[in-house]
Amino acid sequence: MKTPDLIQKLAGELTPISPRKTRNDLLIGLGCGAGVTLICVILIYGVQPGLFSFSHGLPLLMKAAYALSLAAIAASMLVPMLKPGSPVPARRRWLATTLLLIAALALFQTVTAANIDTRSLWLGASWQQCPLRIACLSIPVLAGACWAVRRQAPVQLRTAGALAGLVAGGIATCIYALACPENGAGFVLVWYSLGIGITTVFGSIVGPRVLRW
Repeated sequence: MKTPDLIQKLAGELTPISPRKTRNDLLIGLGCGAGVTLICVILIYGVQPGLFSFSHGLPLLMKAAYALSLAAIAASMLVPMLKPGSPVPARRRWLATTLLLIAALALFQTVTAANIDTRSLWLGASWQQCPLRIACLSIPVLAGACWAVRRQAPVQLRTAGALAGLVAGGIATCIYALACPENGAGFVLVWYSLGIGITTVFGSIVGPRVLRW
C-alpha cells in the first residue's frame, strides 16, 4: 500500500470525539478533585457554625457566587478550545464584569459600614493565610482538570493550563468558603482573587508540560 493510500485509510478510520464525552471527562475530573478538596477542608479547617443562618448564609452565597462565576466563565472558554483549531471564546468582558460587581459590593459595604473598622472588611483575620490556602486546596481540582484536558486534544497548552487553573481556583475557593470566617466583599475581592490568580498562573506554567499529547 502506498503512503498516501495508507494516510487516507487511517484518516477515514478516525472518529471525532463527542462533545458529551469532553464534558463528561471534565465533570469527572473536576468532581473527583472537588471531592478531595472538600474532604481536606472539613478535616483541616472544619465548617463554619451556623452556616445556613441568615447572617452567615448571605455572605456564603456572595463568596460562592463570585468564585463559581469565575469558574463557570473559565470553563465556558476552556471546553471549546479542547478541539484542535478552535479559538478561545472571547469572554474576558464577562470576567471583568464579575470583578466589577464584587468591587462595587465591596465599595458599598465600606461606605455604609457603621461602628465597624472598615479595615476588617478588607483584611479580616486571615488575609495572610487565605491566598495560600486557596492555592493549595486548588491542587486536587487542578489535577482533575488537567487529567480531563489531556484526554482531549488541546493545542494552546499554556492558555488551556491557565483556564484549567482558573476553573480549579474558583471551585476550590467556593469549597473553602464553607470554612472561611471572613464575610467582607473587599476581603473576597482581594484575597480570594489573589488565591485564584496564583492557581491560574500555576496552571499556565504547568500546562505546556502536563497537557502535552
